[in-house]
Amino acid sequence: MARKKWFKLLSLRKKRRWRPKKKKIWWKLILALFIIFIVFPTIIVYMWFKKNILDKLPNVANIEKVVFSQTTTITDRNGIVLYKVFNENRKYVPLNKISPNIQNALISIEDKNFWKNPWIDIQWIIRAGIHDVFFGKKQGASTLTQQIIKNLILTRDRTITRKLKEIVLAFKLNSYLSNKIKNQYKDLNDKEVKKKVKERILEMYLNYVFFWNNAYGVEAASNTYFHKSADKLSILESAILAWIPKSPVKYDPVNKRENNLWKLVIYDDQGKEIDLSTGSILKNIEKIYIDYLKDQSFWLSKDEQDIIKILTPENLKLNKLSIKYVPWRKDFVLARMYIDGYINKSELIQAVKEWFSKIIYKPKVEIKAPHFVFYVLSKLEKKYWKDIISKAWWTIKTSLDYNIQKIAEQTVKDWSNYLEKKWANNAALIYTDSKNGDILAYVGSKDYYNKKIDGQVDILTSKRQCGSTIKPLIYTKAFIENKYFTPDTFIYDTKFDIADKWNTFNNFDWKFLGILPIRKALPYSRNIPAAKMYYLWGGEKKVKWFLQKLWLNTISNKIYYGYPLSIGAVEVRPIDFAQAYMHLSNIDKAVKIDPILEIKWHDGNIIYKRQNNEVKQVIPKSVISLIWNILSNPANLPAWWVNAESVKWLKLAVKSWTTNIIDKKTWKKYPRDGWFVSYSPSKVFVVWAWNTKWEHMHSDAFGGWTAWKIWKDFVQRLQKNKLIENENMKENGTTDIYINTLNGKRSSNLTPVQVSQKTKARLDWIPQMDDGKTIKMIEIDTLCTGLVSEYTPNQDKKIAYIINAHSHEPTNKKWEEPVQQWWRTKWKEKYEKILWWPVLFEKPNKICEDRLIIAKKWKLKFNITYPENKQSLSKIFDVWVNIENAPFRISKYNIYLDWKLIQESNYNWNILPIYLPSNTSEWLHNLKIRLIDEKWYMDEKNLNIIVKNKDTDKPYLDKIVEKNWKYMYVFKDKSSRVLWWYLICNWQKTRFRWSIWIWDNKDCNYYMVIDYYGNSLSN
Repeated sequence: MARKKWFKLLSLRKKRRWRPKKKKIWWKLILALFIIFIVFPTIIVYMWFKKNILDKLPNVANIEKVVFSQTTTITDRNGIVLYKVFNENRKYVPLNKISPNIQNALISIEDKNFWKNPWIDIQWIIRAGIHDVFFGKKQGASTLTQQIIKNLILTRDRTITRKLKEIVLAFKLNSYLSNKIKNQYKDLNDKEVKKKVKERILEMYLNYVFFWNNAYGVEAASNTYFHKSADKLSILESAILAWIPKSPVKYDPVNKRENNLWKLVIYDDQGKEIDLSTGSILKNIEKIYIDYLKDQSFWLSKDEQDIIKILTPENLKLNKLSIKYVPWRKDFVLARMYIDGYINKSELIQAVKEWFSKIIYKPKVEIKAPHFVFYVLSKLEKKYWKDIISKAWWTIKTSLDYNIQKIAEQTVKDWSNYLEKKWANNAALIYTDSKNGDILAYVGSKDYYNKKIDGQVDILTSKRQCGSTIKPLIYTKAFIENKYFTPDTFIYDTKFDIADKWNTFNNFDWKFLGILPIRKALPYSRNIPAAKMYYLWGGEKKVKWFLQKLWLNTISNKIYYGYPLSIGAVEVRPIDFAQAYMHLSNIDKAVKIDPILEIKWHDGNIIYKRQNNEVKQVIPKSVISLIWNILSNPANLPAWWVNAESVKWLKLAVKSWTTNIIDKKTWKKYPRDGWFVSYSPSKVFVVWAWNTKWEHMHSDAFGGWTAWKIWKDFVQRLQKNKLIENENMKENGTTDIYINTLNGKRSSNLTPVQVSQKTKARLDWIPQMDDGKTIKMIEIDTLCTGLVSEYTPNQDKKIAYIINAHSHEPTNKKWEEPVQQWWRTKWKEKYEKILWWPVLFEKPNKICEDRLIIAKKWKLKFNITYPENKQSLSKIFDVWVNIENAPFRISKYNIYLDWKLIQESNYNWNILPIYLPSNTSEWLHNLKIRLIDEKWYMDEKNLNIIVKNKDTDKPYLDKIVEKNWKYMYVFKDKSSRVLWWYLICNWQKTRFRWSIWIWDNKDCNYYMVIDYYGNSLSN
């Protein structure tokens, strides 16, 4: 028992010792995991943070020593200064000299919690992170303190290290300013010190920020745009200025008014927009609109979107006029200020009212090629962020050639009067180099400073309907999809009913030209062939993809365009159009338009140099060559366009067109936009002209008759100044072939020469050989266009062609029926002239019934009286025939030996002399005799003869026949024919070379007859 107790006690002890030992191992595991996953990463992160962030932080105290931005200069390619962008116009003013309105407006849109947050806004950082991760939208999360650090101390790199430095430095700046203020104002408490710090940061920001048009800081901006000091800025003026720093180029209140300010749209009772923005009517509109605002309950609004809805009423009317207020950026600022409590309802209404009479002054700035300069700046803003330009000290060398630019500007200006006569008041032009992507000339409008035509609006970057100038791109896609296409491949310009959203579709002249080669259909700008190309070789999805690959990015996948896309019923930017045509211009490579050649620091160091701006070429070289072959040949143009759209000594591809609108009063079609696109193997021209009032041009301005005048004059001026030279595109991937123009197949021995055309084809995709099924030659009886029969005389036999042509979609009735109808009603006669013979569409299936009736009555008949069948004959003999029926005079006879024609002679008598070939063998042969009358009726008889080389038979007197008191002597020879005979009758001598002689006397004294072989007969 004692042992058992001790044993139990020992067992229990062992268990108790085991448990704590197990517990120690568990905690060691936890400790190891903690060190591995917590301590080590923390140490590594701290070491990285210290090395990359803390050790590389600048001294925030230097922020007060910052020298603000210096002048950045934009030049052309030759160093001519176009614009000095950042020649500072700045006056630093303390915060108490700055209106609270601009302070509140800026805080509302840049840092809503500015007065509350320490130096960062955690709430906004989290919100921005969520948007970035889950919605893919980048949202700003920087406080004003961070923005000061970012712009004055750090670079603009979008990296995590830069963001972390920004946060740490914002904290340090806040601490630095706090300590400095505490030392300066020792009697202030912490709350007052914090306020002073915020005021100091706000003061720095307002004096730093760039407001465009060389206005740095709020004081300069206030003087520039409103001609007043910053402390007198109204709520409206503050709202206008506050949004500019977000993107100075985009929200320029002078040149980009439509992005920053507002728009008052007035419609008449028919829904047409009218211009009544001046005079007494504006006062009435102002009163109605302000009265409407006073009646609204602003206090119920929860956010700025509710305020915007109140500001944009839908049913505001003045008599028969409908009024619509379109809000812009300054309205969002006002709405935010109201929601944040900085202004009340009456102040908001007063700010809106003030706009009806607000004047924004235009800064006086020296600038050359203004639209080009602002285009370059917008690209810089995207490349180097929007506010880098406020700190830069650069020289930006662009691709523009100012000498060419002046020629372009002067050309557009010189044609102003002509444009006015055509009811067009504006024009634009871009001239690029497709070898390297240079912009050589850039005219965004006729007059940049002309407000009447919205001259500051850059047409080249504005969306406009391009019309038929898009057709070369549609045909290019067709050549890519159908590799067997050639410039002479046919396409039918016939009636085309399209099952689409639109009911009617036609050519611009409401005419049809039938079968056309592509080299005519494209330059003639036919709508129906272009639409057929669109449907045949891709449709909407493929065509959109192709056009977008050519950088026509304004074509949206969210919009259904339908077949009108093929005729240019889509809005594109002219500069993008120039980019698209650069793919057709340069056969070696495709490049992207890039006007910036290089950027240098003030010390000469190059920070950017354009290297490779090559982009993917989506057009095969062979297709580029074929399109050039079509568009650069003046012979392909309509006759009335040849002189207009060609320049002497220069080979250029050209395409023009005009977009059209319908006048609702007269329901007549008028031109609206005039386009002209041209290119050489290294240059691209795009010219545009129109009426900026959205009114139509004159009725005789169709066909690009506004734009081509400018283009041709510009090119001729370049030519005169030796700034352009003639070029011809090298052949690449094409070869010369002949094709059947009715089916596009390669010509064969079955192809009539009249429809065989020499053309260019892709070397790697030669069309199939013509099989003769489309056009076939047959022989017909012209009496009824029927089958030739044995009764058809030769003169009624005629060659004819059976044309079996079809549309590209022969199984589709909407495609096929108009084509067949066109052939039968319009083109039959034309092709009979081309082919020289009648044209049929089906093969005759029976002979002419009248031919049988005629044959019975008028059939020529004869028989052979001599020689007999299988008679032995020499190689020269006579055949005697007896005419049984001959309605018409017998004109000739044909002799066939063994079915081969050996003799063709005129018929004079019923004795036919026969001359066999000298090499005819001594054997049995077939002899066929065919008699033909003057109406080409004929009869023929066959005879077997035995040919022998020698003839020993003498001639003989066959008979003397009396007829009408005359006597006919008939001499014959069994094997050959009589050569001549000698006759004395009544002592009169006569010698003849005939076998028959007619004489008055039966009895003759003497006669002698000799055959061809010398055998003779005499009495």
